[in-house]
Amino acid sequence: MYICDNISNKKIDRAYLENVRSFIERMRSVIPSENLKNMYANIESVSIKHTNRFEYNVGSYYDCIGNNIRVIDNHNTLWHELLHLSSGVYDKKTDTEYNGFRVTKYKNFHFDLDFDIGRGFNEGYTQLLTERYFCDRKHHLCYATEKYIVEAIERIIGRATMEKFYFNADLLGLIRELKKYTSEKEIFDFLNTLDYINEIPECIEQCKKKDKESLRKTIIEKFKSVNHFIIKTTREKDRKIELSVIKKVNICGEVYDIEPEKEIEQYYKKVPTKSA
Repeated sequence: MYICDNISNKKIDRAYLENVRSFIERMRSVIPSENLKNMYANIESVSIKHTNRFEYNVGSYYDCIGNNIRVIDNHNTLWHELLHLSSGVYDKKTDTEYNGFRVTKYKNFHFDLDFDIGRGFNEGYTQLLTERYFCDRKHHLCYATEKYIVEAIERIIGRATMEKFYFNADLLGLIRELKKYTSEKEIFDFLNTLDYINEIPECIEQCKKKDKESLRKTIIEKFKSVNHFIIKTTREKDRKIELSVIKKVNICGEVYDIEPEKEIEQYYKKVPTKSA
């Protein structure tokens, strides 16, 4: 077992060593040991360094292929990135990253993608775990919308099961579990929609003024589809589960009215269950 008081990895900047030790201790105290194999495997050789440069159009990040963490804001995002490390697996034979609930299949030596799915869901759940287990530490409050959505899914599937899937990079396990309540096509549509939602700020930034209204309509329809997925799966699992649907959302300072309460109630009433 990895002894966190005796970290010998010299690729971790000394400034981060104490936080890495603290992270390992916290994880060992709150997460079952069978869910920590990826953390132990990756922590032995990870490179953790500070950077002043934005790379890959992001700030801090975890690179699963190279097993590198780059921190751009001192320590505040380190916990989020260490959770990505704890759920990351790279398969060299198939050139595929499995990171929590995200799967990225490459071709042509990482220059192109065969497919990439689950980013939005994965970022939301990673942030949910960051706030759940490191609420006493300074961290960025990011991915709020994605977090809210995946928390609704966790109530359907169950916390222990969701965490097990996440830390074992088992997106297929999540899909199999959701198929108890809805179709595979609807699950993939939902995951792809969350990927789109995750990229909305970039879409707004790049969108020309004349296209803004069209983009607004698209965003509203995407969020409605998420609401309907949550309603259908919740209703099929257990009508007593609290619904977490989105009525309004603030994106880049703009407020989007998604669905009024009355429309949500009407949709809920007309959705049948399999037993009906």
